[in-house]
Amino acid sequence: MKQIQRISVEGIWYKDGTGETTFIDFTKCNYHWHQYRDRTENLTDEEFQALMGKDITIGQRDIEANPPFFEFFTKPFTRIEFDSKNSYIQIRDAITTTGWSTIDLS
Repeated sequence: MKQIQRISVEGIWYKDGTGETTFIDFTKCNYHWHQYRDRTENLTDEEFQALMGKDITIGQRDIEANPPFFEFFTKPFTRIEFDSKNSYIQIRDAITTTGWSTIDLS
């Protein structure tokens, strides 16, 4: 299971299953989300540029899943699962504090 070490406006650092520290760049996650929206919504260049300044989505989450998880829009997606809803809530709140948002799937 991945262990979160630190969260900042730049991203999240966590230890993976091998004990190696990995970084998720929130700006890149947000850009991947914008690319997805561009593909699925056929945005004009102006609409895409406007989206870049407004939509702060970096991933999706589900507290009702078993186990609760966050999935970040890396390539490929990075999923972080939690042993408890309390741990999930702490991470959700920390991400919100940095100014980014995630889609609630629950």
